[in-house]
Amino acid sequence: MNNQQQSFAAPTAVPSASQHLAAANSFREKRTTITFGMGALAASAFLFAVCGLGVGIADGNWSLLVVAVILGGFFVRSYLVQKKKDADALAAKLAFEQRWLSLCQRFGEENARAILANRFWQGATVDAILESLGRPTDVDESVMKARTKHVFKYYPTGANRYGLRLTFEDGVLVGWDDKR
Repeated sequence: MNNQQQSFAAPTAVPSASQHLAAANSFREKRTTITFGMGALAASAFLFAVCGLGVGIADGNWSLLVVAVILGGFFVRSYLVQKKKDADALAAKLAFEQRWLSLCQRFGEENARAILANRFWQGATVDAILESLGRPTDVDESVMKARTKHVFKYYPTGANRYGLRLTFEDGVLVGWDDKR
């Protein structure tokens, strides 16, 4: 087994908890500005359609009315699509924020960074590895008098062949064999 510890080169894309919360607040402010801007465009398009309706009927020019209604519909649709995208982006950002804070609380900031980078390290708990790499493809279990040994297997390459095997004793990672 290869028992060398993997380095903790923390990814630069993962901010600290305080930096992440500041970025989320900035994102919310930008979203509000975009929403008001798109709302103003939609309102302008609606007024244009209403004004066009009055001019079109008075002059007998129905083509202006049709253009006004089409443009108004386009701007309202664009506004609604943008609002949906903003809501989806905010939901994704909040979900990441909640996961980050949960990982920091459960495993500490340094281990949370490693988990988000899909890394593992000697001494990691089963829960930390499950958060980092997900559920294994297969698990072998050996129960002895004084301890329990589990081997988590990831990345199948053939019949009972795996690219990564993690060995746990009593719920703590003690070694691995990485053939990826």
